[in-house]
Amino acid sequence: WIHVFSDGGNTFESNFCDRQSSMAADDRPWIQAQNNGIVHYLGNSGVSIQDCENGPARYWYYRSDDGGQSWSQCFSMPGGWSTIAPERSGDYVFIAQENQDTATGHVHVRISSDTGLNWGEPINVGPRDGNPPEGYPLVETNGNGTVAVVWADCPNGKVGAWEIRLAMSYDRGETWETWNITPDDWEGITMYPFVSISEDNITAVSFYGIPFDNTAEGGYVAGQEWYLYTAAVREPHANDTFNFEIAAYNPDGTPEVLHTVTQYEEDNEDVHALHDFFETVISPDGTWMGIAYQQNIGEHPFEDNEEQRYIKFIRGDFDL
Repeated sequence: WIHVFSDGGNTFESNFCDRQSSMAADDRPWIQAQNNGIVHYLGNSGVSIQDCENGPARYWYYRSDDGGQSWSQCFSMPGGWSTIAPERSGDYVFIAQENQDTATGHVHVRISSDTGLNWGEPINVGPRDGNPPEGYPLVETNGNGTVAVVWADCPNGKVGAWEIRLAMSYDRGETWETWNITPDDWEGITMYPFVSISEDNITAVSFYGIPFDNTAEGGYVAGQEWYLYTAAVREPHANDTFNFEIAAYNPDGTPEVLHTVTQYEEDNEDVHALHDFFETVISPDGTWMGIAYQQNIGEHPFEDNEEQRYIKFIRGDFDL
């Protein structure tokens, strides 16, 4: 369903049941706005289905040029998990995607230079040595030519030590630098990495993390604690270091625990306790960043081995 507002969100323009009329039920659809009235919709049907243009795929792209009132149909994006980011006032649009639904492979980027009317061939921007059970390559752009793609990798299996990879372009995707930004002294889980870029190229990466050394047993075991991590670098280039630190703290100065691994999660190798409502933003003047994240607060009343959750917000000032 699509709901359209005007006047900065003050006026509700649509009916309560304006259906988008996509080709299948969409899981985790991504919606992005561009220029004056252009809206991009990237939907995940979950399975590969035949479309009316460009062959079968599980990801489908739709485009509106009238503020979401009407939509193009059926342009497939073959591959796995995917996200989309347009230039806010420019003409370029970027899609980052796993090349296919496999345990290994690469991440590729599709580029449109005409607000999504036409798309170039996918560009390989870096390897996937493992396939996280949850997560997706996340793409962002600041509209000044800088594009970043971040993704989690688990070459040691889903409960082994994970890694984070970052691909950066400063020329709208013509050339790329890709490197592993996992800290040298880190061993643990790095779930749902998210990236934001300021107008002057401060690049901030955040994730949900478990350091395996936070219990005596190590590894992914009951009692391990999830935390919120973040780091930022101004205009990063290959092999620059992101000094990740815990970002959320309790009033008494102790790190805020987002979830504690249960025995069920250890026994079933379930690392999906914290779900993917997770996003970061950088202020227009580039002086601070905000993070929307989740914290589990106790057992769900009617879903087995699930948690109730708070959605929380935190803001931090840059000192770069």
